[in-house]
Amino acid sequence: MRIYAPCKHEELQRCVKSGGLLFTVTPAARHLYQLRERIYDDVRLHSENPEEINGFELESEIPLNYDMDLRNGDGFNLLQMTPFAWKASEELKSELKSLERFFV
Repeated sequence: MRIYAPCKHEELQRCVKSGGLLFTVTPAARHLYQLRERIYDDVRLHSENPEEINGFELESEIPLNYDMDLRNGDGFNLLQMTPFAWKASEELKSELKSLERFFV
C-alpha cells in the first residue's frame, strides 16, 4: 500500500510478489484546497491522471471526495498533520486554533 508517497517503480516491483496487488492513494485535484489557498498565493490543483507504474496494470480506480466540517480548533490540528504547517503563518495558525468551525 502506498499513501501519498513517491517511490521508485523498481522497488515496488521488487517488493510485490507476482500476482500481488498494489493499492495507492493519491490526492484529488482540490485536496485540502481551503488550507492551501490561505497559505500560498498561487494554488495549483493536483493532477488526477492515474500514475503509470512500470510492471503494474491499473485494475480499478475509485474517486473519493468529501467535505469536512471541523470544529473547535480542529482545523489547526489538521494543518499540523500536513507539510503545509511549515509554510503557514503564525496568524493563520492562531486563527485556525480559535475557529469554532472550519470547512475543508
